[in-house]
Amino acid sequence: EDLMYDICENVAQKHGGSLKAEHGTGRNVAPFVEMEWGTKAYALMWEIKRLFDPAFLLNPGVVLNEDPDIHAKNIRLDFAANPLVDRCISCGWCESNCPSRDLSLTPRQRIQVYKELTRMREEWTASGERYKPARLEAFEKSWEYAENTCAADGMCQEKCPVKINTGELVKSLRHDTLEGVVDADGPTPRAAAAAAFVASNWSRITPIVPWFLDAVSLAHKAMGTWPMSTISGAIWGVSNNYMPLWNSYMPRGAKSVDVPAAPIKADAKKRVVYLPSCVTRMMGPSRGDEAAGDDAVHAKFLSLLEKAGYEVILPKNLDGMCCGMVFDSRGFRDVGYGQLEGMQSALMEASERGRVPIVCDTSPCLQRMKEKIDDPLLKLALYEPVQFISLYLKDSLEFTKVRDSVAVHVPCSSKKLKLNEQMIGLAEMCAHEVHATPIPCCGMAGDRGMRYPELTGSSLQHLDGMMQSNGCTDGYSTSRTCEMSLSNHSNTHFRSLLYLVDEATVAKPKEGEQQQQ
Repeated sequence: EDLMYDICENVAQKHGGSLKAEHGTGRNVAPFVEMEWGTKAYALMWEIKRLFDPAFLLNPGVVLNEDPDIHAKNIRLDFAANPLVDRCISCGWCESNCPSRDLSLTPRQRIQVYKELTRMREEWTASGERYKPARLEAFEKSWEYAENTCAADGMCQEKCPVKINTGELVKSLRHDTLEGVVDADGPTPRAAAAAAFVASNWSRITPIVPWFLDAVSLAHKAMGTWPMSTISGAIWGVSNNYMPLWNSYMPRGAKSVDVPAAPIKADAKKRVVYLPSCVTRMMGPSRGDEAAGDDAVHAKFLSLLEKAGYEVILPKNLDGMCCGMVFDSRGFRDVGYGQLEGMQSALMEASERGRVPIVCDTSPCLQRMKEKIDDPLLKLALYEPVQFISLYLKDSLEFTKVRDSVAVHVPCSSKKLKLNEQMIGLAEMCAHEVHATPIPCCGMAGDRGMRYPELTGSSLQHLDGMMQSNGCTDGYSTSRTCEMSLSNHSNTHFRSLLYLVDEATVAKPKEGEQQQQ
């Protein structure tokens, strides 16, 4: 109280200033409105208030309050629950970037609910009571869904003034849940053992997935959409969101990576280490996507590199390589880091410790590598595909506009890498009209959008209208799983931007060839 009075007196009376600038006058300053404006103006405010709101229904007690001590009453107690989010003051800047904001909770709501949940748990533990209070049980029951519908994409951090990443909190909680439970004998591993087994056999698993996807696609062709939806919906429902829910835009299997031979008399500077992500090595185009044909993403990027005269280097043990995101996002942090370390060693060798640039064709994977790889030279050598094309390939290619109106979704990972303008600019070289989707994050988050389809449905609820109003015939992005979700909620095929660039470009003639022409 003394501090508030001294500040207000110094600002309002001594210097004639305003007590509030960015925000409006709230209960904290209500007792000092008369000090700032004077008794006559303050009386007029009350008179106007009583004329327009005689029952005091509108924001009661916020600007005008008869209690001179209201600023010292009902002060919100902010419980310290986790260093990752304790700095949150619930300002709400994060909410517009959250894909679950219209479904479950926004980031600031998750933080406040988690703080209250932690407070109640500690209070119950300290009480020594056997049974949990009803309010705590209700919070825990509802919290499970609130946690599961968090995309954990970190886009909230992009808007937060103090850079709080609510997704990191959620992944940390998933890690605590899945990596093990503590009993009398210490930590007991549970699902982590299964995750470690999958990771150690990744090179055997990834070649099988395309066969499985092709089998599912053939079943779709044979049975039709309605029977497939019914069967998959039943399996998804029985699994309690554990199994992905099928949709008609699920990808077919990707063909194997076929690296072209090194170009004759290749420029020594035109070398690149190409890392097709495990997603693009497994997932090809969707059934019915005629513009994509049968080619996977890596086939299109290899085509672009060949046009530009680049020698392509593939890392060793490609089938076993993964950045670890698929494990980390589910809470298996240690397994994910183990995968990343193996990838880092292979890239160090292939790139001669960053002397040769490295390109990964999937933006989320590249962004994770940029963030988590610890070798500074290797980190500098990493490029997202749009970034690499803009910096290295564009001058070796001739562009033609081959589409009339297209939509481009910049993935949240590319937004974090500040590649919005580069991605839209590259698309504008290939199409007459380019419309950026006004979606911060599609909510797919790997496979989470397939296990909780209402999450992507909520995030992309306006996408179909945006596509139709702009006459978009095609959609493009740089994340295969996001493209699947975008297609499903717009009824338009979304595919990698590399398809559009490859279609719109030819190799630029060399100087001797130009003179002959």
